[in-house]
Amino acid sequence: MPPEESKASDKHGIIIRSSTGLVNHPNDDSPALGEIMTRSMVHIQTSKALGMRHRVGEQELFGPDYGLVCAFAEDLRLTPEEVLRRLLLVVERGEALWNTKIEDGRFKVLRIDEDTLPVSSIPSIAGLVVESLHWRGLKEAPTCIDFSMFPHLTRLDCSDNQLTDLDLSQIPNLTVFSCNMNPLTKLDLSRVPNLMELYCQDVHLTELDLSGVPNLTLLMCYGNQLTELDLSKIPNLTGLECVENQLSELNIHNLRNLMWMQCSDNQLTEVDLSQVPNLTVLHCNDNQLTELDLSQVINLRDLDCGGNQLTELDLSQVPNLTDLCCNDNQLTELDLSQVINLRDLHCDGNQLTELNIRNLWNLKTLSHDEKKTRLVQRPDQNFK
Repeated sequence: MPPEESKASDKHGIIIRSSTGLVNHPNDDSPALGEIMTRSMVHIQTSKALGMRHRVGEQELFGPDYGLVCAFAEDLRLTPEEVLRRLLLVVERGEALWNTKIEDGRFKVLRIDEDTLPVSSIPSIAGLVVESLHWRGLKEAPTCIDFSMFPHLTRLDCSDNQLTDLDLSQIPNLTVFSCNMNPLTKLDLSRVPNLMELYCQDVHLTELDLSGVPNLTLLMCYGNQLTELDLSKIPNLTGLECVENQLSELNIHNLRNLMWMQCSDNQLTEVDLSQVPNLTVLHCNDNQLTELDLSQVINLRDLDCGGNQLTELDLSQVPNLTDLCCNDNQLTELDLSQVINLRDLHCDGNQLTELNIRNLWNLKTLSHDEKKTRLVQRPDQNFK
């Protein structure tokens, strides 16, 4: 070091040893400067560790990702190579989008489940850049989860655990979220305003506030204990399944993009379809409906309204209907003349005395009360 630089270092109380770090001058007695130097050293050493790559089989992993694999290996008493092999097992059906994916040495999609990797927990490791996490059925199912080590998450599936509480404040960029089959009693979505898909089936929710997720397009909340559901604050919704709740009120006003809705097995006495003009699929069976106005859903193709208390059903406004299930109601007549594209018809369990299917050239399946309903059909039709 030139004399001038040495004198400057003495003056400021530090010595530049190398490019790897800074240390205090031996004669310096400044606690503040010492703290700065210590933190600088930790930062430099941590940065180096995060940037190092470690080979595991055919993969080269960055420090945090390698540390995660090693932690799993220790937990399961396996080699890191075997852990990585299991992580990279491909699921071809159903949940293929959640298959583990590595990009440039970092986990971008991470799939962990009890069938392939029955770890007892996930260690807290800084520096991970995981964007999609599938975390299901851990051996020691957690009751709560700390998401602080996954700040980049946009997709999360933590179904089939024992979660009683979920704090989503540390993953604000979430767009797809699944928490099915957990004993949750509440779900705070106010910290994930970008959420687009929500799967909360078979939990214990008694209420669901969706006002904080205005961009939601898909909602799957069947098998809960909801008594009312207000969807008016999520106008972009295209798909809804709220089957097997205790709903007596369902607000679907202003859902002009809604294309399919399944609200079966509830306690609904009415379903107002006036503001869902693009609906193509409606399953509202096993409720307490006494009437059903289809005049505003002219694009409807699939209707299941069985198991209600309907005394009449006007199909004149839904000429594109291909599937109709209206069994177990109190219908005395059924005019099918406007639904000539009908392929499947189930109308048993009513009070029909006559059923005219002569013009239903595409009909493939028919279920009716053979003993009390006279069938009017063409000679070439084989339905009895």
